[in-house]
Amino acid sequence: MRILFSEKSDWAADLHESFHGSGHDIAFGPLTAAAVRRADLVVPLTIQAMLAMGDRPDLVSDNPIPIPARAITELCDDKARLNRVWAEKGFADWIPAMGVRDRYPYILKRSHDIWGRHSHIVRSADDQHRYAKELADPAFFTQELVLGTQEYTTHMIRAKGQTPAVLTLQMTFASEAFVKGPEKPVARAVVDSVHLPLFNRMLDAIGFEGLCCFNFKERDGRPMVFELNPRMGGTLCKQFASFVATLGEQRKC
Repeated sequence: MRILFSEKSDWAADLHESFHGSGHDIAFGPLTAAAVRRADLVVPLTIQAMLAMGDRPDLVSDNPIPIPARAITELCDDKARLNRVWAEKGFADWIPAMGVRDRYPYILKRSHDIWGRHSHIVRSADDQHRYAKELADPAFFTQELVLGTQEYTTHMIRAKGQTPAVLTLQMTFASEAFVKGPEKPVARAVVDSVHLPLFNRMLDAIGFEGLCCFNFKERDGRPMVFELNPRMGGTLCKQFASFVATLGEQRKC
């Protein structure tokens, strides 16, 4: 299979490692119309690339991994708006409370962000004063901070009402209050995807089909979802070849 990834140099080595010896021909480059037509599978690695392909259903309508329309990618990329939509659709119990400012610690986040670059844990009145500019900025929102040393990422493909591939990673951190991205896990393990039925319902509720990943913690066994990335997550790179193999098996059926 000829697989074309959009350009993302910091993920290329792990993806090459994943596909080593698989027999697949992988390449990285601009997702031009000509390049997309030559490929058997196109995988946008950034939101910008997702949006560009979402605008061209004529090019990707037969892609083995669906690519959502621009409007759905934009919804998922707006963390605060997606939380509100899910709450309206009956999933409020699985979303940490938004608008929290009266109890510490809480988290201050930007609606559009990657790797927690603009997220801050507000632990005191001094912190609240320190981040007064961000707290007054409508591009940011506050949310309950779910404590715990373990955070999870469920990578999955949703296509035609089915989930042909799923992988959940458990990441353990040194403290109970952290921001993944700026802070790195001290351990990582593959675990059972026990919350898949819920995540399928959440995706179906917003009409999402494609490759994505949920980030969450657990509270008394209940997943508390921080965000949905409507693209490949970086922690899937080394195991993405197994997702592609699953797609091949599905095509044989």
